Amino acid sequence: MWIKWKYNDHGWPGFKELEIPDDLDGCENVIDYLCEHNLGVPVWSERFLVERIEWKPLNLSDLEIKNRKFTKLQAAIAYHKQQLGKLKRELKALS
Repeated sequence: MWIKWKYNDHGWPGFKELEIPDDLDGCENVIDYLCEHNLGVPVWSERFLVERIEWKPLNLSDLEIKNRKFTKLQAAIAYHKQQLGKLKRELKALS
């Protein structure tokens, strides 16, 4: 499931889009999921209020979901190629 969410407080960024599992990884609701998965919700702050979390589901077409998955996988491949190059250079330096 894709959602659009934000934490409404001074200095916090606007809406972010996020894909979350349909079963919420065992959490009771979306807000619990956002708080428990370290997604930028300031649960550590003395100003934290659950009521400041705003979210709504995104109704995306199958094509939009496929494109997002494709983009995410391309970014992951690029990142891992970069890390592989770095590790190969470190290994070569040790030889």
